[in-house]
Amino acid sequence: MIFAPKNNLERYRVVSANMGVAIDYLLQNNMESLLPCKVEINDNVYMLVQYYDTGSHTERKFEAHDQYIDIQFYLSGEEFIYVEDRSKLHVAEAYNAERDVVKFHDTGAHSVRLFMTPGSAAIFFPEDGHKPNCMIDDMPKPVKKIVMKVRL
Repeated sequence: MIFAPKNNLERYRVVSANMGVAIDYLLQNNMESLLPCKVEINDNVYMLVQYYDTGSHTERKFEAHDQYIDIQFYLSGEEFIYVEDRSKLHVAEAYNAERDVVKFHDTGAHSVRLFMTPGSAAIFFPEDGHKPNCMIDDMPKPVKKIVMKVRL
């Protein structure tokens, strides 16, 4: 897992060629006016523009992906993302290859909690169980974010 402000994302281009494509696209394009959509960047990278209201962390499940790295970048709003080593989680919903996602129960362990704000990014690898969309101070808030999906 990597947590970084937008101006530090450039250094993570070296992770892979696909990561470089995703980060370049994110940094070189104005995302502010995009409506919710899916944008195919190439055969190995796509982007999801998401708008939603945050919800209770107790109603969310951890998730992880086997085929793609997530770069979650925040345009507006605030939320918590909980992060836990995937090996410490118990499967709640079996891996769905079509959606590249496996869901996990929250074990109640002391997971890392990231405070996501506009301009911040989190990068999740297959070993990173993550539970996004969690509200702060028990108050739902609107969020607009970009999720770059980067094929391994």
